[in-house]
Amino acid sequence: MNGNGIPVTRRQFSLESARQAAYSGQFSNAVQSYLIVLPSLSPEQRQSCLAEFLETIRLWVLQDESHVLVLSQLVSNILQLFPSNEDVYFALLHFLSKSADKSVLSSALSLCDSALCHFPPSSTSRCVFRICRENLRYSAFDQWHIRMINDEVRNKYFEEAMKRMIRADDVVMDIGAGTGLLSVIAARYTSRVISVEENAVLCRICEEVTRKNGVEGKIEVACQNSKDIDVSKYPKATVIVAELLDCCVFGEDVVGTLLDAHNRLTEEKAQFIPQAAEVCVQLLESAEIYSFHSLECDGHFMSQCASTSEDSTDPYSCVDLADHRNYRFLSLSHSVTSIDFSSRDDLNRFKSNRVNGELSITADKSGTLHAFSVHFRARMCDELVMDSSEGTVWDRGIFPLQRPMQIEEGQTVRVQWKVRDNKLRLQMISSMTSPDSRFISSDVLDLNTNRPLLDSLLSEIPEDSSFYNMSNFILPLFRRFKEATISSESSQPISNLLLCPIRADGSLDSDSLRHLQSLLPHLQPRPLISPSRIILRGILFSSTRLPLLCRPHPLAHCNVDLSPVFPFSLPEYTHIHPDTSDVIPMSNEFDFLRVSLNNESELSSLFTSSIKQMQVECTETGQVDGVIYWLQTASASTRKHVLSSFVAPRSISVHKGQQIELSVYLSDANLMVYFD
Repeated sequence: MNGNGIPVTRRQFSLESARQAAYSGQFSNAVQSYLIVLPSLSPEQRQSCLAEFLETIRLWVLQDESHVLVLSQLVSNILQLFPSNEDVYFALLHFLSKSADKSVLSSALSLCDSALCHFPPSSTSRCVFRICRENLRYSAFDQWHIRMINDEVRNKYFEEAMKRMIRADDVVMDIGAGTGLLSVIAARYTSRVISVEENAVLCRICEEVTRKNGVEGKIEVACQNSKDIDVSKYPKATVIVAELLDCCVFGEDVVGTLLDAHNRLTEEKAQFIPQAAEVCVQLLESAEIYSFHSLECDGHFMSQCASTSEDSTDPYSCVDLADHRNYRFLSLSHSVTSIDFSSRDDLNRFKSNRVNGELSITADKSGTLHAFSVHFRARMCDELVMDSSEGTVWDRGIFPLQRPMQIEEGQTVRVQWKVRDNKLRLQMISSMTSPDSRFISSDVLDLNTNRPLLDSLLSEIPEDSSFYNMSNFILPLFRRFKEATISSESSQPISNLLLCPIRADGSLDSDSLRHLQSLLPHLQPRPLISPSRIILRGILFSSTRLPLLCRPHPLAHCNVDLSPVFPFSLPEYTHIHPDTSDVIPMSNEFDFLRVSLNNESELSSLFTSSIKQMQVECTETGQVDGVIYWLQTASASTRKHVLSSFVAPRSISVHKGQQIELSVYLSDANLMVYFD
């Protein structure tokens, strides 16, 4: 009985207990109580409790970050209580999408898929969830992964090595298994494969791939880092398959990972695929590549890989030469160093951070030396050697010189190198006086090397005005502005805001636009924004290469069914260089986003959810693979610098004059274009 003599039912007690626990800050108990009592309520009663239930979940998640992982496991239960309720979907998505945990992201992806099944195609809610799903996929499934599994040369080298080395009684451990491609190939030759992958989304795909290929009885998926494996749970491996090589070999902690495998996970005489790797270097001439990766300002050399000092986390940049036309090698390949993955002693030697040396490279052509270009040769087994420079997915490691130099045929260039903290570091030994070397992030570098765009943005600002620099502009580059007053504090009176609405990878910078939106209410009077207008302009395109970077290509997969990867095809591909050779325009230019940043109403439209349908006429007969786009300002653009693209899920056969329908989705300054 309560104080009024009314019987207290279990339902009332549980609901009251949930509220009392929430009031006293015991949110775990409160959430548990709500989940016990809500199933016994009618739909109307549940709805009346929804706001307090979601608020309790919010406070519970804020109380401890680990609660997000628990929440991800409760999503299906909560959706059963509130089917098709938009508020519930949005709240859960908000909670889950804040986490960097890949298993939580996997649940968030499933939540988005469920939402898209419930909301009609034209609804703004569908717009939000569709864009959010793409953002989550991008976080969980790296852009380079499709490119890697579509590398037929790489796949066949691994397939041949496993065919030669794996025996029927071997225990194979595939470290960094990803989608499970190499694990399935290994299962053709043995009945025991352990697939080790720490990315929870990739683990889920790997499990689906094993089932699709009928080898789930042979493959066990371990969703963790190999260094965290409990050795009591698995047999010792007799063969290690580990595709952990970056473009300069060492960048993915291949040394530490394989040393741990030697020490804990393998039999004494285990085989390793690959067995060894040799790092090679060539002299490179390319003013274009140099300009994308280096910058000189007031006597300072700035580069994302400018320094070989210990504080440089990125001593080289990764460059796909297929993105560039204007380059040539001024020397043959020279060996820098080699490492034997089958040798514990050799791995310990590189782990010590004391491996270094010098070498001399002889130029076989005269020209301008801009950088050193690094690739590798991996000995897969015996005499089977894969060269990363011969048709594989791997980029080149680029080490730009501080200043380009003229060299003559037969001239010798001396190079100093070392392997330190899982990175190859390499520089020229020279008596030349060089500018000071300073590290600069790739985003800042890319922004400041597009001088026509920056000049265009700055031309909208009067020279005698004070302005707030919202982007990573290095203003000493622009001599005529050196006397301008630059407000570093947004609270100071300013007349102009300087903003770059495009990221270094060529895509719309939603973070900068949201920062702008949050800043403007605090600035009175309202300053003028440069650029005054955002115009995103694009063309339909056809390409053989770009779709291979975005969609799984079955012919490259060595007869392994990777259909579970298809839902993760990339709808967007960024950081496209304008010289990408096989891009064919399939339409005239068209604008699909035009916003005046100095018009309050138009600026606000970036942060609402909308779907715009538009039609574009094809100017050629052939196939359309997507839209390539760039930022256009009053007098400049990013078209000659870095581009971004939206890629169709499959190639579309078209004829000249045909209309292609596009759906432009916009939500909270996030933009996507679909071929619906």
